[in-house]
Amino acid sequence: MRSPTVLSDGIKVDYGLGTRLGDLRGHRMFGHTGKGGGFNNVLEYYPDEDLTIVILMNSDTAVTALKIAGEIARGVLAIASKPVSEQLLSESEIVRFGGTFESEGGTATLFGDHGRIRVKNDEGGSSWTLVYLGDDEFATGPETIAKVLVKNGRAQGAAIYTAGLFMDMSWRVPAN
Repeated sequence: MRSPTVLSDGIKVDYGLGTRLGDLRGHRMFGHTGKGGGFNNVLEYYPDEDLTIVILMNSDTAVTALKIAGEIARGVLAIASKPVSEQLLSESEIVRFGGTFESEGGTATLFGDHGRIRVKNDEGGSSWTLVYLGDDEFATGPETIAKVLVKNGRAQGAAIYTAGLFMDMSWRVPAN
C-alpha cells in the first residue's frame, strides 16, 4: 500500500491500492482523502518525520482539508514557499503537450497560446493558462502540480498532485 502501482505498460502511478503517495518538497508522504455529502477530510502521514495530520471538516467549501493539511505540514516541517518561475514553450513543446485528455473529473483540451499551454474543460466556458515549470511539470493552481508522462515524444498522461499528494491521473484520448 506504500508502493506505486505499476500499470500493464510499465507506468508507475503514485496510488498504492487505497493509499495516495506523494512528496512535499522532499518529505515523503502517504495519505487518503474523502469528500461529499457536505464533508471533506484528509489523513497524511510523513514517515521520515513521524508526523500525522488529520483534518475532518463538516463543510465542502473552497478551503479544503487538503489545503489546510498542506499549510500545517509546511509550518511544522519549516517548508518555505517556493516562487513559481514560468518558462515559455517552443512550438514543438506545445505540440508535445497539447491534446485531449480524460480523467474522473471529465475531459479537457490542452492547446498552445503564445508560448503557453491553455486548458479548456469539456463543459465549455473559459480556458485558463497552465504555468510551465520545466522538467515536464505544470502548475495548474496555487497548490496543484501536473507531472506529465511523455512517451514517443508526446504527452500520454499526467499525474496530478495537490499539496504534494497524488490525486488523479489524466490520460490522452486517442485520435480517431
